[in-house]
Amino acid sequence: MTTGLEDSQDIFMSYDTKYLLKAKSEDIGGGTSRFSVKIWEEGTTEPASYMIASDIPDRDGSVLLIAHKADVTWGTIDIQPLTGNQLPSFTSSPGINAQVDEAYTYNITTSDPNASDVLTISASTLPSLVIIH
Repeated sequence: MTTGLEDSQDIFMSYDTKYLLKAKSEDIGGGTSRFSVKIWEEGTTEPASYMIASDIPDRDGSVLLIAHKADVTWGTIDIQPLTGNQLPSFTSSPGINAQVDEAYTYNITTSDPNASDVLTISASTLPSLVIIH
């Protein structure tokens, strides 16, 4: 089992400037969670992607905020556990090239945070001449 810091990134912050921090931990299957963090200056657009992400063995959750060699004031902390049914997602991408008169196949793979869910993939409309096996 791996413990300790898994990933890091230098962040340069200005004195007397407020920053926002968002962290999440999500089950990615196989007994592993992905922990992700992003920090940005208040008043600017939240970054679309997380700055660092690290895969760690699953664990029950807790939150710890530490400031080392810094004068920090923690504002409102909002912790929202993900409960109930979470949306599945595709983990595969279809090929973009096909040949005339040759069969095109695409093996779909998915991921569902709710491990006990049964996924059914269907299409309400399909291009003409498409056969699903």
